[in-house]
Amino acid sequence: MKLRITPLLFIRCLFLLSICICIFNILELQIIISLLYALMFPLVIGLTIIVLSTTSYRIIDLLIVVSISALALLNSMIDILLADNGCSLFDLKKTFIFIMTIVFLFIVNQVQVDKKTIKFIEKAVVLSSFLIVALYFLKYDEIYLQTNVGVNFLYFNFSNPNFASMYLLIYGIYNLIFAWKFEKIAYKFICFCLAVFMFFAVLKTLSRNTLIIIIFYLVMYCLIRFKKKLSLTYSRIVSFVVSVWPLIFAFFYFAFIQLSEKIAFLSIFDLEKGFDTRIEVWSNTLEALYKSPVFGDFSFAIIRQSHNSHLDIWLSYGFIVLFLTCLFIFLIVHNGGKKYKNRIAYLYMLGFICCIFIGMAEAALFSGCQGFFVMVGVLVLFSKSENT
Repeated sequence: MKLRITPLLFIRCLFLLSICICIFNILELQIIISLLYALMFPLVIGLTIIVLSTTSYRIIDLLIVVSISALALLNSMIDILLADNGCSLFDLKKTFIFIMTIVFLFIVNQVQVDKKTIKFIEKAVVLSSFLIVALYFLKYDEIYLQTNVGVNFLYFNFSNPNFASMYLLIYGIYNLIFAWKFEKIAYKFICFCLAVFMFFAVLKTLSRNTLIIIIFYLVMYCLIRFKKKLSLTYSRIVSFVVSVWPLIFAFFYFAFIQLSEKIAFLSIFDLEKGFDTRIEVWSNTLEALYKSPVFGDFSFAIIRQSHNSHLDIWLSYGFIVLFLTCLFIFLIVHNGGKKYKNRIAYLYMLGFICCIFIGMAEAALFSGCQGFFVMVGVLVLFSKSENT
C-alpha cells in the first residue's frame, strides 16, 4: 500500500514528536529531546510547502505570516550584528522557533482534518496521559523539588515548573473535552479521571498563572456544557481582548502592585512567592523598550527573559511584529465571524485561548517550550473541523 504524503500525515508526525518530547523530559533524556526537536524544523518546512502548493488559504493570513517571519528574522539579524554583548547567529534559534510557531498556527487554521487523524490524536493523547500518570508514581521522588523555604513543587524534570504546568494544562483540556465527546460511559469516565489528575498535578507545580487559567476554563466549560442557548462565535471584542490579553494583564499587574501590597483572599496562593515576582523582569523589559519602542532589542531579549509572550515579542522583534502577531491571533479566534460547527469545536478554541492567556506570565509558547506549540496548534485544527 502506497503511503500518501499529505499535510495531515505531517501533523500526525509532529504531534507524536511533541508527545515524545514531553515524555522524554520526564525521563530526563535530553539528547533524544534535542534530536526530536531539531526534526520538527524540516517537518514544519515540508508541511508548509505541501499546504501552500495543494491547499486553498486566505491571502490575508499568508501575507501576515510572511510579514511576521521576514520582519522578525531581519530585525533579530540586524540586532545581533550590531550587538556588542557577545550575541551570535546561534541565538537566531529563538527567532526560528517563533517563526515555526506562527507558521504552524497558520497551517492548522487552513487545513481541514479528517476523522482518521482525529482518532489518531485522541488515542495518542489518552495513551500518553496514562504514561504520564504512571511516571508520576514511578518517579515520584525524582520529579519534585524543594524550595529554600521547604516547599515541595512538581516540575516533572522540566527546566522550568511552568513548562510542566503548561503541558499538564493542555493534557487536562484535551481529556476534559474527550470526556464530553466520547459516547461510551467507560471512556468518558477514564478521560474525566485523567483530566482531574492533570489539573491536580498543575496545583502541585505551584504555578499560580496556570491554576488561574484552569479555573477560568472549568467555569467556561460548565457554561458551554449546560447553557441551552449559546452563540458559537467569539465576537470581535472578545477576539481582540484575547489577542492582546498578555499586555492588558501586565498593565493591570503593575497597577495592582502599586495600589496594594497584597489582597487577603489571594494569600492562599502566596506560598513562598510574593506578588511582585514579575515587577523587576518587566521593568527591565519596559526600560529597554523605552529606548527602542519600534525595533525592540533582540540582543537584550536573548539575555533577559520577559516572562510575558507579548512583551517578549515586542522586545525581540519590534512593535510592528507584535501588532501583526496580535492581528494574527485575532483572525484565528474570530474565525471571520463564522459560527463554530458545534460546542466541542467551540471548546477546542477556548483551549487555544487559554494557551494564549498563559502568555500573561510566561513567554514559552512563542519563544520555545519544545513541542508545546504543536499541541496548541492542534486545538486550532480541531476547532475549525467539520468532523470534530
